[in-house]
Amino acid sequence: MSESGTVTCCMDNSDGLASTLHQLSALNGMGFEVESGKLPLFAKMKNLPLPEATKLAMYHGGDYELVATVKPELVEGLQASLAKRNARLTAIGRVTKSKDCILLTEKGTEVIPDRGWEHFRSSI
Repeated sequence: MSESGTVTCCMDNSDGLASTLHQLSALNGMGFEVESGKLPLFAKMKNLPLPEATKLAMYHGGDYELVATVKPELVEGLQASLAKRNARLTAIGRVTKSKDCILLTEKGTEVIPDRGWEHFRSSI
């Protein structure tokens, strides 16, 4: 997909979505608005209260998914192309000109803290 110019940047999500968004923001001078209701959740997480499931989706790594920015007018075509390969692209928000990372919830907006899995953090 990189050859097509559809994806404008991409990074793995293994350290948590929040951490990934902040890294992409710092590297590319952009911000993000993420809709909490659009976050992909594992089946068992859907039984949790939405705030708890959102917290897990945002700040815990290990999912090994990719976070990519895609030109808005090309999202549907990329989704169709990936579906033919048994892969899925889930649009969870949008890129903004500000460098803020914002979570849009049913209650309003909140700043996404820059935190996630820390490899060298003490377990004590």
